[in-house]
Amino acid sequence: MNGAAYVSMSYMVMADAANLASRLEVARKAYGMHLLVNARTAEMVDDMIECGEIDRLRIEDRDSLWKRVHSCLAAKASAAASADGKSMSGRIL
Repeated sequence: MNGAAYVSMSYMVMADAANLASRLEVARKAYGMHLLVNARTAEMVDDMIECGEIDRLRIEDRDSLWKRVHSCLAAKASAAASADGKSMSGRIL
């Protein structure tokens, strides 16, 4: 792969992420939620934060697939204490 194609692909990946974030922000306001995340983010924080799937949205991007949307509800009781020594358990996000 030549350098120009790699740089172009890098910008396309960043544009997709920015597009998804923008669409999630619009959906967050429409649902009246504090925070919406995609399925991948929900999976990444699963051991610390309780997330629940609330809907599927069609995001207009390169693949235009339906994306699972999750709301982050609260820190899990098993989550480690935060940096200031206070437990995150039960905090509403």
